[in-house]
Amino acid sequence: MAKYLVRVVLHNANWETYDKFHETMRLNGFVRQVVGGDGKIFNLPDAEYIAIKNEYIDNVRDKVIKFAAMYVQKYDVLVSEVLGMSWYLN
Repeated sequence: MAKYLVRVVLHNANWETYDKFHETMRLNGFVRQVVGGDGKIFNLPDAEYIAIKNEYIDNVRDKVIKFAAMYVQKYDVLVSEVLGMSWYLN
């Protein structure tokens, strides 16, 4: 299993479109929160997701592209495999 950090930009999308996109991502195993070592939950920055998948990175990217294309014509998708994470969210 691999952990992926995903960033998506839906060009010319409004908040309603992003809300629908977030729900599609959630239903497919992409979450918008991380849990700290102390159990505290942190929200990721807008349009960032974490997923643990038993898939290659290109397959994850292609799925996210498919989801983005359901809502807008122009989008950007970045998928990174994550070995570890450290964050500060204020």
